[in-house]
Amino acid sequence: MLRFISFLAYSNSWIGFGAAAFAWQYYIMYDLACNWRLIAFAFFATVLTYTFQRYYKIISQAKSGGRRMVWMKENPNLIKGIMAVSALGCVPFLLEVTWVSLILLFGCGLLSLFYVIKIPGKIGRNLRDVPSLKIFLIGIVWAATSTFLPYLNQSVELVEVPWLLFLADFIFVVAITIPFDIRDIILDESEKKTIPQLLGEKKSLWVASVMLLVNYTLLILVADQFLVVSLIGLSLSIIFVRASTKDTPDIYFSFFVDGFLILQPVLLYVDLVLLEQVV
Repeated sequence: MLRFISFLAYSNSWIGFGAAAFAWQYYIMYDLACNWRLIAFAFFATVLTYTFQRYYKIISQAKSGGRRMVWMKENPNLIKGIMAVSALGCVPFLLEVTWVSLILLFGCGLLSLFYVIKIPGKIGRNLRDVPSLKIFLIGIVWAATSTFLPYLNQSVELVEVPWLLFLADFIFVVAITIPFDIRDIILDESEKKTIPQLLGEKKSLWVASVMLLVNYTLLILVADQFLVVSLIGLSLSIIFVRASTKDTPDIYFSFFVDGFLILQPVLLYVDLVLLEQVV
């Protein structure tokens, strides 16, 4: 079982399912029919992006550590195969995507590319190394692709742009990314000025916990009803986030913490759909 869990996490399949679930959450919240090609695109594009970023670290011999990078170095052909299959998996959605969506994807793609590759010219560094920036870039890309991308490709027109859901998703992603910065506090140079580097571990975990509470409140506002079942996810996410330390095994972050990207939409589905049918 541990071997299978490790494969899911280290192959980036698990984070891909998280992206698919987060995009699915949009349709749940607004009671819309799912665009399954978009859901599949979210999965494959995320697997491709995360695999490429980490593979680039290997070939560029960037400073990195952890069991994941060891696993990737041990399976170079599998990693190349995952990237190839993921690229092909993105094609069906891209063949029907709107021009506005292409602009959004192009912007998110550039942010993801230069997250690890140095920007040419005077800047001469990647976005990940810009002080205090990386965690917010992650939040923006995740929130934009999980809200604005479905919004721009929906079959029916909604009156309002989903800014509130965008903010909720952004806050949630930043909150569960803080433990990863705690994990990497030894690897990250002090110049990066991550939240744990600026506030320390304990205060950072309090910040993450408060952000999870804010996320839950915003979801209630978007859904316009009290989310009883989702309280389970809120409680578990706070418990797991607050249990994070720099000495915790990588699989704890890559599987359990990332798993809340899947758990939150599932519990929202129970709240908004199944309980409604019972009533």
